[in-house]
Amino acid sequence: METSQHKCALGVFTLTNYFYWAVLEQDNASPTLTDRRREDVPKIMTTAQLMTWYAGRVSSLLESYEPTIVAARLPIAGRGFGLKIEFVERAVFPNAIVHFLCQQIDPPIPVLNCVKQSFSAKRFGLTKQAGKKDAELLSEECDSTFAHDGHYWDENQKQAVLAAWLALRS
Repeated sequence: METSQHKCALGVFTLTNYFYWAVLEQDNASPTLTDRRREDVPKIMTTAQLMTWYAGRVSSLLESYEPTIVAARLPIAGRGFGLKIEFVERAVFPNAIVHFLCQQIDPPIPVLNCVKQSFSAKRFGLTKQAGKKDAELLSEECDSTFAHDGHYWDENQKQAVLAAWLALRS
């Protein structure tokens, strides 16, 4: 007799101006996209106020969805993301809040850190296609697996979805 193990993953991706998150659930079948959002990050706040805002948002998500694992898609300075104080405060620091809050829960929720390079076709059980980059293949796979469109279903939202999906696979 096969036992069903319900898993729920929260994927987060923090950028300077936006907080993307996605919740995926899985029993023995393919994962299901339960919810996802792009939230505007308040613009005029001190670092302490911003961390308090993130703590409130992440706490609410942890309480609402009770994930069994959380995945943080870490923004890396480089193409498109300059290593400036604002970037570090608004996009990198919030991931520490995620880790802290997940460790405060009994039992603690594991957090998987990932970067864009963590997302490869192989890690998702896909066959690499000639002439297609992994990012393109995974974007298409998100579209076909989760059949989602609408507001803010963009590459950044898919990064939060891929983080949660990778966490379910780990």
